[in-house]
Amino acid sequence: MTEGEIIDVLREGLWAAFAASLPILGVALAVGLAIGLLQALTSVQEMTLTFVPKLAAMAVAYWISMGFMGAIFVNFWRDTLVPMIAGGAVALALLAAPPAAAAPDPAALCEAAGARAARAEGVPAELMRAIGLAETGTRRAGRFGPWPWTVNMEGEGRWFDSPGELLVWVRERQAAGARSFDLGCFQVNHLWHGENFESLEAMLDPEANARYAARFLRALHAEAGDWETAAGRYHSRTPELARRYRMRVAEIAARLDGFDLAVAPAPTSPPPPPADGPRPPVSAFDAPAGGVSLALLVGPRRGGAPHRAGPLLTRPAGALLARSGSPLLAEARPAEPPR
Repeated sequence: MTEGEIIDVLREGLWAAFAASLPILGVALAVGLAIGLLQALTSVQEMTLTFVPKLAAMAVAYWISMGFMGAIFVNFWRDTLVPMIAGGAVALALLAAPPAAAAPDPAALCEAAGARAARAEGVPAELMRAIGLAETGTRRAGRFGPWPWTVNMEGEGRWFDSPGELLVWVRERQAAGARSFDLGCFQVNHLWHGENFESLEAMLDPEANARYAARFLRALHAEAGDWETAAGRYHSRTPELARRYRMRVAEIAARLDGFDLAVAPAPTSPPPPPADGPRPPVSAFDAPAGGVSLALLVGPRRGGAPHRAGPLLTRPAGALLARSGSPLLAEARPAEPPR
């Protein structure tokens, strides 16, 4: 409380006490004047005549005005003392309570999930971080970072403030007929490998999204023999698209961590067993290229046709394989004969 507030409380308390005592003081004054006049007229100077009638009159006045005095003190308690005590108690509780945990930074969710996935799968953490920025990087609150609530709906990239808003928008577009869209920190495509996740919510989860992307990068490294080529093929097997994407990722990694894709070491341990989460399949063919951020970099072909990539892996298989862009995975199928 401030000094002015304390003075106001004292002033109101004094006024309440004075108002409550007015009936008794008034009766005592009136009886005293009457007794004084009586003594002056009769010359009787008995001391008990001065005090006894006055005390009796004050007791009667107190009894009669008890409700009035009680109302004054109740109002003072309710209107002044209770708010003051309650405010002090709340202030003490706030001071004693531990600080509330801050809401997690969505960008940090992607970064932490990417770092854990990189350690688990033997992928350089700097590469995972750079790919996350290349796929979903955006500037929020003065900070450039990946964003988990990102979707690329058939070439239209959007960043949402919450997963709920994103899922509502995606389901509306699905109901309108949209089929190919990329989700999450590392832009996993729902058309091609949504079947590897239990739901859209699971696919959007930063941990599952990052783990899937890291496993795919490790598979690409096993095929290509170096992280530089693997980074390009993460986006596309079309040489020009892969080159642009590789250069973009290498530039981001160099700026952030001084990381050089060309000299990054190979994994030192064999791939871990599929203990949890969806796993990328072995191969895919004819995967369309592009991601949310990369779409701004590359753009469509002349004439507006989307880019199409070559086979992601050379071994045929009937499963799905992740990649970044729209879509991230393509279903494996035999190559069509030339027409």
